[in-house]
Amino acid sequence: MNIYSHSVHSAAKCKSQDYCSQIHTHLPPFQKIEDGVKIIKEIFLKKVLCRHDVEEINHVYRTMDDLEKKVEIIPEQSSLEILRMMIHKITELACGEFSVKKLISLYHLKKFEDKDLQIADCYNQLFSHYNSFSTLILDNEIATHLPCCKSEDLFDEDVCSLIKIEFKQDDTISKILEQKKEKFYEFLKTKETIVTKKSELKRLREGDGVLQSSTMTSDAAEKCITKHHVNLYNKDLQKEKSTFLQNIKKQLITAINVVSQVPSDPDDLQGKADFLITKIRKHLTEQGVEDGKDPIITQTEGNHFQKYPLYLDELLDNGYILLYDHLIQMNALFNPDERKAEINKMTFSQISHVVLQTMKAIVKKVEIALPVDPGQVWFILGGSGAGKSTTLAFLRGDELVRENRVYKSKNDKDALIGHELTNSCTFLPTIEKIHNNLFLIDYPGFEDTHGPLVSLGMELALKALIKKFDSKILVLEPINNIESAKGSPVTHLGDRLKRLLGNKENCLLGITKYSKDTDFLDIEALENEKKRIENQQEKIEKEQRENLSKPTEEEIKLKNEIEFICQYHIDKPLRKEEINQRLEEIKQEKEVNLNFPLVETDEKRKNKISLQEIKDELEKANANLRGKEKEILNLIGLKDYISFDKLEEGKCLIACSEKLFESPKKKFVVFSPEKLLDSKDKALLKERFENQLMEEISNKKYEDENFSHLKNMDPEVDLNKLASNLLREILSRSNPEIIEFLYLPEIDSKVVKEFKIEIINEYINNYAKFIISEINLSSMDEIMYRMERVAPRNIDLLKKQWAFLKGLVWFELGGDASKMEQLWDEMGRLYQKNSDKVIVPLHPNSFAVIFLTTLFCLSGGVNLLNLTIGGLSSFAYFEAVRKGELGFNNRYIFEIHRERAEEHIDSYTNFLKVICDALTKMKEIKKVIQEQS
Repeated sequence: MNIYSHSVHSAAKCKSQDYCSQIHTHLPPFQKIEDGVKIIKEIFLKKVLCRHDVEEINHVYRTMDDLEKKVEIIPEQSSLEILRMMIHKITELACGEFSVKKLISLYHLKKFEDKDLQIADCYNQLFSHYNSFSTLILDNEIATHLPCCKSEDLFDEDVCSLIKIEFKQDDTISKILEQKKEKFYEFLKTKETIVTKKSELKRLREGDGVLQSSTMTSDAAEKCITKHHVNLYNKDLQKEKSTFLQNIKKQLITAINVVSQVPSDPDDLQGKADFLITKIRKHLTEQGVEDGKDPIITQTEGNHFQKYPLYLDELLDNGYILLYDHLIQMNALFNPDERKAEINKMTFSQISHVVLQTMKAIVKKVEIALPVDPGQVWFILGGSGAGKSTTLAFLRGDELVRENRVYKSKNDKDALIGHELTNSCTFLPTIEKIHNNLFLIDYPGFEDTHGPLVSLGMELALKALIKKFDSKILVLEPINNIESAKGSPVTHLGDRLKRLLGNKENCLLGITKYSKDTDFLDIEALENEKKRIENQQEKIEKEQRENLSKPTEEEIKLKNEIEFICQYHIDKPLRKEEINQRLEEIKQEKEVNLNFPLVETDEKRKNKISLQEIKDELEKANANLRGKEKEILNLIGLKDYISFDKLEEGKCLIACSEKLFESPKKKFVVFSPEKLLDSKDKALLKERFENQLMEEISNKKYEDENFSHLKNMDPEVDLNKLASNLLREILSRSNPEIIEFLYLPEIDSKVVKEFKIEIINEYINNYAKFIISEINLSSMDEIMYRMERVAPRNIDLLKKQWAFLKGLVWFELGGDASKMEQLWDEMGRLYQKNSDKVIVPLHPNSFAVIFLTTLFCLSGGVNLLNLTIGGLSSFAYFEAVRKGELGFNNRYIFEIHRERAEEHIDSYTNFLKVICDALTKMKEIKKVIQEQS
């Protein structure tokens, strides 16, 4: 271990358990026994099992055993099924045709915790059988396929167990093993970098340098902090002023942090901070805020976490260092133009890294959170401020209250709403399990907050997730967005959905932010006023009915009289009957009066007029609100919507849940088959492609290329595939991330095709120039003239091959065939190296020989330097002939060396044929890609 110090190794060794040299997927959570069987099936599909795989098998096996103890009826797909699968896998590995992949897999499966299967005995028998015929080639294959897992020590243990001691010293095997260890050391170094960056992140959050900057005076820092917080959280501020102060806040924090973290040019940064302070003072004065009267709010830890949220830790923990650096850089810039300017300085390779890591971070976050069979998966899409977090809290059942037109959750233990301190914070998704088969995913917004590269990565991640899971999409849009210029934010969202999805009409629209809409607020106010007047009217009528129901004087007198008769037992039956009859008549008269319309009073008439006016206003406001809802629906291009209006009411949750979750007819969404990119993203990629990547390809050194892995490709059968493989080979060694990016299934194939055509065209043209630069054009004719006396027949074949090569090269460079001979010398001067430096026509070990003999399955690559003539190398002999230093009048010398000369000429003729055949195939490739364009 000679690459990194022992201290680095010791510090990172405890953190290295996640390392695996092959693709390793994290175990998804599961709560059903059947899901465990699905996970094991996925693992067994791998060609080579590693330590991680067996650990996960053991974990699933234990978990399923625990789950089975908690149920009365064990399903058919249970731990017994895993044992059956394990037995089948062991039989498959131990029996049948031998392969080193089977041997490695069985070696690791020994660690399966159920020892009754006697896997170790099966492995020992297989390994004993292997030892009886093992060869250096087979051990080389073991070294190639053996995964390096967890630690260097464990890998050494695996190597000692599987590779013979005498073969370990082989140069090829040693090189393979060392390369795997180097990748492991790179992993350790990455871990060390992560530790360093997390320490820096902690200091940023603690505010180091904000108030204690060595390059900023305490007075200036105090002014910055004071002005930074002027009325920042004053609820009475107007919207425009609040927005302005929020923007200034971001700029000021950035300036202070930059001043404290980059002391290389403090004067310039100090001036920038002072400029911002002046700018704040000026605008505060314009807004009517006087100096000396501004409330000072102390800097809080929450402010720093808002600028440096917790998702940054998660990105570092997962090794996305380039993405982390990019986010820190983008968040330190003031506006989209500055972010774009900085991105225009990046290489295409750096762009590919950022987009890929963004995509992988988001996809991994969702995949880890969702079980094997998640049921319904709803992605909640919308811009920042669309209410995604509030809607998610509402749908998961939080009790919401409205304060100053903003909803807050009484039981939001994760601080989801506002998400200043959560992992979401507009970058990583928030996943909520509503019940067993329903998951909601709060997907980050696509705005330019983190720059266009991150937005592009988010789009590609969404496409990948939609493809993997049977997904439905709830698109959120604030109702007040329709009030902006012609609803441009809404239209932009509709265009994005159309570009991303092949069936955007299957999305469900969720309209939010009703509490900030003027019509909705008017409706609420009118309904409250209407209710007040109706209550008042009811009170008046109640009083009228009570008055009508009150006993009249006659009724009171008659009741008193009959009470007196009854009390003193006066014998007046006729009078008593007469009174009762009259009382009944009075009662009937009251009932009749109560059934008649009540008397209209002035107050009642006034209330009726007010109620009618309110109803008219309500009808108008409701029509306006419904019109806005339909306009948003039409602008986005969807068919159905949910109104997330009164989130504090339980009946709203019931209505929304029924429409969202209990609609079996709602179809899944799919991403657009065209996989189109945003025009701005496409322009950015093209600019960096043309101005950076193509320049890099133009300066590529061909001598170092190796195309040996393509030699099985048959160009006669599949030139189109050969062209794609040629593109992969051009970039795979130096920039594998570019190939991974361009060949993502979710990327725009039209853009990739344009790039592929330009790269291959440039590559083939440059290769033709390279051929010219490597062949001594000025000497060839003279060499053939002088050697013709030695071997006229051989030279004739060489001349024909040479003429053919000249024509092919000329064609590749776009020359006029009729003027080929006339301008050939001029071409030589353009591309030819100094003739003194090109003594030999072509070095046998150069890229030309390797490429031409392997890529196109052509023979003819020969080691011309091994040919000697009279003690001189054949090339030296040719040069001597060319310079006239050897005469051919001496018949003795001529006879001795003529046979060697003929062999040399034939070899060189065959060598030129290799080049000609290669250029011919290149010509065919070029034709294919030109037809594609």
